Amino acid sequence: MTEIALTENGKEYRAEYEIFDDMLVVYLPDGDIRQTVLNGGIKPHIAAMTHLRSFASTSTRAGV
Repeated sequence: MTEIALTENGKEYRAEYEIFDDMLVVYLPDGDIRQTVLNGGIKPHIAAMTHLRSFASTSTRAGV
């Protein structure tokens, strides 16, 4: 597994991801799992970071 980190509004968020064939699986800090089909052209790190940014943004708005 590969770990990514993001700091948003002074809070650090971490997630892990792995790739199975052409499927990216991202494990978010709250235990949720998100998946993206890479289609051979999407960079895994970028796609995983997009999921983590979305999570962080939602968590910030929710006050988590």
